[in-house]
Order: sequence, then structure tokens, then C-alpha cells
Amino acid sequence: MERTEFGSPQYQAVSDYFALQNLEGDLHEYLSNVISPEDDEGGLRNASRARITEIELALQSDHIRQRKSQFKGYENAYKWIRNQYDLKLPMAVYLESMAEFPTDSEKQIRRAANLSGDVYKAVQSAISLKRE
Repeated sequence: MERTEFGSPQYQAVSDYFALQNLEGDLHEYLSNVISPEDDEGGLRNASRARITEIELALQSDHIRQRKSQFKGYENAYKWIRNQYDLKLPMAVYLESMAEFPTDSEKQIRRAANLSGDVYKAVQSAISLKRE
């Protein structure tokens, strides 16, 4: 990400991928709060936010589909980033947490979550710095 030029297809693919991931995380959070709301009003508010986020997800997915055909290099960059974060990162995190805590599954889970979160935050920070 640090070597990627702002506005390039590679930068846009990474930025779009993480925007989609953020929306998916938001949707998951809203839906889990709909299932077990603090009160009826909170449940309705979260259901409404979930519907809005579903629309935003659909728009972001469409945006990504359009860019794949509009920008040379975008589709390959998007496939690469998706492969890295959807497949390779989880495996690397799993292997590292297993090596660090071979017999403690609770610590493995916490370590994996921390590692994934750290990587995610670092990439988000790099995206933000490029925008400034």
C-alpha cells in the first residue's frame, strides 16, 4: 500500500475492498443488535441501519463491478487484495497463533483477532494517509 500511488487502480482496489469490508462489519454489528437489542427502540434503529447498510453494500459492490471494466489493472489488483485478505491473511494468522499458543485455543483466538485487527488498522491508516 505504501508504494501505491494515490488514485491508481491498485490504490482504488484496496480502498474499495476495505470500504466493502467496513460495510460488511457494520451490517454484522447492526444485525446482531437487532437480534438482541437493548430495548425496542434500539432494535428498530438497528434494523433501519441494517437496511441502509445493505443498500450501501449493494452500491459499493456495483461500484466495484463498474471499476473492473473501466480501469486497466483494477480487476487484477482487486483479485489480488481479496486473495491476500480473504485467504492468505487468515491462514498466516491461524498458523502464527497456533505456533504461539499450541495448546490454548482461547489464546489462539484472541491472538488471531489481534493480529488481524492490527493488519486491518495498518492498511486503513495507509489508505487515509494517501488521501491527505
